[in-house]
Amino acid sequence: MRRILQIVHAARSVFTPSRDAGQEHAAFLHAIYDSAPDGITLTDMQGRFVRTNPAFQRMTGFSEAELRAETCESLTHPEDFPRYRVLLEELLAGQRAAFRLVMRHRTKTGAAAWVRCTVSQLKENPDTPRYIVARTEDVTESWQQREQLLERTEPFHLLVASVTDYAIFILDPEGRVTSWNVGAERIKGYLADEIIGQHFSRFYPREDVEQDKPAHELQAALAQGRFEDEGWRLRKDGSTFWANVIITPMRDESGTLRGFAKVTRDLTVRRQLEERLRESEARLQAFLNHSPAVIFLKDVEGRYLHVNTKFLQCFGLCSEQVIGRSDAELFAPDQAAEFSANDHAVLASGTPLEFEESAQYDQGPSISMVSKFPVSDTSGRIIGIGGIATDMTEYKHAQEALRVSEQGFRELVDILPIAVYTCDASGLIEGYNRQTTELWGRAPRLGDVDDRFCSAYRLYRSDGVYMPHPECPMAEVLRTGRAVMDREIIIERPDGSRRAAVVNIIPRRDEHGTLTGAINCLMDITERKHAEHDLKMYADQLRVLSNRMVELHEEGRLALSRELHDRVGQNLSALNINLSIVLSQLPEAARCLVGARLKDSQGLVEATVDVITDVMADLRPPLLDDYGLLPALKSIAELFSRRTGIAVGVRGPAHLEGLPKQVEISLCRIAQEALTNLAKHAHAENVKIEITLPPDQITLTISDDGIGFDPSMQPLHSGRTGWGMLTMRERAVALGGTLAIDSEPGLGTRVTVTLTRKP
Repeated sequence: MRRILQIVHAARSVFTPSRDAGQEHAAFLHAIYDSAPDGITLTDMQGRFVRTNPAFQRMTGFSEAELRAETCESLTHPEDFPRYRVLLEELLAGQRAAFRLVMRHRTKTGAAAWVRCTVSQLKENPDTPRYIVARTEDVTESWQQREQLLERTEPFHLLVASVTDYAIFILDPEGRVTSWNVGAERIKGYLADEIIGQHFSRFYPREDVEQDKPAHELQAALAQGRFEDEGWRLRKDGSTFWANVIITPMRDESGTLRGFAKVTRDLTVRRQLEERLRESEARLQAFLNHSPAVIFLKDVEGRYLHVNTKFLQCFGLCSEQVIGRSDAELFAPDQAAEFSANDHAVLASGTPLEFEESAQYDQGPSISMVSKFPVSDTSGRIIGIGGIATDMTEYKHAQEALRVSEQGFRELVDILPIAVYTCDASGLIEGYNRQTTELWGRAPRLGDVDDRFCSAYRLYRSDGVYMPHPECPMAEVLRTGRAVMDREIIIERPDGSRRAAVVNIIPRRDEHGTLTGAINCLMDITERKHAEHDLKMYADQLRVLSNRMVELHEEGRLALSRELHDRVGQNLSALNINLSIVLSQLPEAARCLVGARLKDSQGLVEATVDVITDVMADLRPPLLDDYGLLPALKSIAELFSRRTGIAVGVRGPAHLEGLPKQVEISLCRIAQEALTNLAKHAHAENVKIEITLPPDQITLTISDDGIGFDPSMQPLHSGRTGWGMLTMRERAVALGGTLAIDSEPGLGTRVTVTLTRKP
């Protein structure tokens, strides 16, 4: 500014006033242009010199006419022109308002002059540049001094220039950048030509600039001899980074301030890592404080370095009471001694160990499972002991309760009247009760591979067929995973005796459904089998006796029927004939006196004959012996219908030859009994009797349309509600057949007898 004022003053001193204001203004500008100590040039858009002032002509040694023949490119050193051209293109593109560049100009003598050019454009209108205006300052002398200084300080400058992790640059006393290294370019994004001469405040966020923080930092550096700070800084692209900044004043031998050295380090990554570390530590601390386990850290002397919230809650202490103190200072002697002994064991072994420790918590005594482990530094040296204690008090109580429960369960299982044993998934015996030993004739061998499935001497199926041990029920359950229920087997014990048993086996599974073994329950049914055998024998004998009694009963009925027919029937017939003869031979007078009584007597005789005939039919169907089963059933049906008024239909094969007489008699008796029962209870209107001949069978079915009943609620031997059908069943069973009753309330009843036909 002082130099410009000097130029203006000189111009005014030589300027002669004129009446023409435009001429006066132009003359004034020409005077400034010609008197300026710095070179001023005007070039067209092709780089040709249009006008140069005397200072520029002296600087290069060329006259104005000679310069008109030159261009910026021909006058600029070949190494410097590419940079000039790039900046000029940015200027013309509107990316820059002006630019400044230190470069070399060729002089007329052929030497190179160092110049500092400040370049701008002169526009014909806002959108059309016409000329390039450059102010050129000869800095050859200062640049040569700089080169000499650089030669002397070249090692240092090479060091600074090669540092890429630090931004190292120099500020003048006002804070303008005067030097710039590669690290500064990398960190801040500015090239040296872009930033040299600019104030360092442009590296600070706006709020810091508004608070005049850059000036305060320089003042602090002057006051303290050094200033260091960390904070956010700006890059050229506007992004921010976290920087560590050191500012140091630079003074010459006389103590005059020459500027400031500033070193900036990008700590963004470190800050991010530190932030992540703090977040990680916060998460870890939150995890430790919310953990249900007691967690602590001690140094090798046993002093607590860290404890979590659970530790403080359990012992009723605060952090200030614990940190820095040992167990002996906090707990009872016996408890502290136990803790300390376990700590020493971990230090001695150098490996994690687990202990069961008793402690007196604030709410009472407790038992904890404590995992203690050595804590080492990066060199592997043990520097402390960590511990995680899980309260096992409730678990111990539950464990004791479980032990008592299991003991009670074992005692209960031992007094059961059945054999019970368990095995794992491979069949190895895990446990058994006393009855197992008694049933098998020996004690199973726990965990013995050769005694899997609790093998006895030999096993047999209920039909007596030998059963290999891999095919035994327990092996089947472990192989298929399905239960076996109510299966009978025969056990041959080591002494050769045999026992019959009913086996029930269920698989065991874990919470994931995986098969883990099985539980085997065996009931000794040997005595029951003997009783069943005896009962069957007695039943067979009783059946034989019953059949014989039935035969005798039928023989007696047959004999009685014949007696009634041969004697009583014939006598009654003879008596009826005699009464007819007497009536026909009586005189008329006597016939009037006794004729009516004789006829009444004849009627009584005939009625008696009918009654005897019905009795004979009940005792023995009259058509059975002569015509067979089907005519006999029809005769029974007709007699039943005549007595009750209930319609009865009979169907069956026309020829039923080859049936044993006892079968025919029993089927007739069953039909008679069924008709008698339904007449009493069914309230039926129609009855059907049908004989069918399935393969190798004969079936008799008696069905009605009566009121029906619930067979499950009416026992067969109940005369009132079950119609007394036990006799029918006994007759069917006696013949080796079955009797089935199908009925529902309101849907009638069907009685079906099925017998096997022998060829």
